[in-house]
Amino acid sequence: MNMVDDESERRELGQCTECGAIFAVEVTNEGEAVPIGTDGTCSCGNPVFDVIESEDVDTGADPSGSATTDPSGRRG
Repeated sequence: MNMVDDESERRELGQCTECGAIFAVEVTNEGEAVPIGTDGTCSCGNPVFDVIESEDVDTGADPSGSATTDPSGRRG
């Protein structure tokens, strides 16, 4: 069982370097991003993930802070 040690590991978002899938990951002291809730690999079989920096995450808002989804639910 892999327990998270608050002092040695942190949780972040990680992106598979092969297919681009996004997972919650634990980042070890060694800098390895390990997906949470899997056998350590992506569903495509790749074990390598890059940590996503918060400024790289698409929140659906434009830089002014306005939502880019119109009231009908379509992105614009």
